[in-house]
Amino acid sequence: MYWWESQPERLEYELEALDLAGIPYEVDEAAKQAGQLRMRARPSVDGMSIKVEAAFPDLYPEFRFEVTSQDLQLDRHQHRLGGNLCLIGRSTENWDQRHTLAMYLTEKLPIVIGAAEEGAGSVLEEQQAEPESDYFSYEPEASLLIDSSWNIPAEVDAGTLEVGLLHDAMNTTPLRGVRAVV
Repeated sequence: MYWWESQPERLEYELEALDLAGIPYEVDEAAKQAGQLRMRARPSVDGMSIKVEAAFPDLYPEFRFEVTSQDLQLDRHQHRLGGNLCLIGRSTENWDQRHTLAMYLTEKLPIVIGAAEEGAGSVLEEQQAEPESDYFSYEPEASLLIDSSWNIPAEVDAGTLEVGLLHDAMNTTPLRGVRAVV
C-alpha cells in the first residue's frame, strides 16, 4: 500500500495547501500508477512562473520530498546534474512533517533564487558545504556503506579499500555492500 492510500488525508493536505497558495499543479498519474507520487507545479517568483517537479518518497511524510527544476539553472543551491533545488537544509532537523510542498515553493524557493543571485557568502544561505561527491553519477540501486565508527589512524594519508564482488555473469546486479567494524 502506498502512503497516499494509507494516508489519503495527507495527500489532501498537500493538494489543499497548493490550491490555497494559488500554485497550479498536476499529479503525474502515470508515475502514481507505477507507485511513485510526482507532481508538476508552476509557482511564481517575482512574477516569473517556474516549472518544478516534486518527487515524494515511499515513506512520506516521515521523509522529505525532492524538488527539481529544469527551468532554473542556478550556480548555487541547485544540483548541477539532477536539477534538485536546495529548499531544505541537509540536516534532518530541517524537515518537519507539518511542512508542505506549497510552503517550500512560496517561502523557500524565493530565498534559494535570491541567495544564488547574491553569490557566495549571501546572508540568505545556510552555511553548509556540499560534498563534491553529490555531483558524481551513480549506478541506480547501487550502494556501499561503511561503518562511521571505523577509524583511520591520523598518520595514514593514503591507502586502498578493497571491495569484493560476487560474480554475476550477466552483470545485472548493482554493487551493494556494507563494511562494518566488529
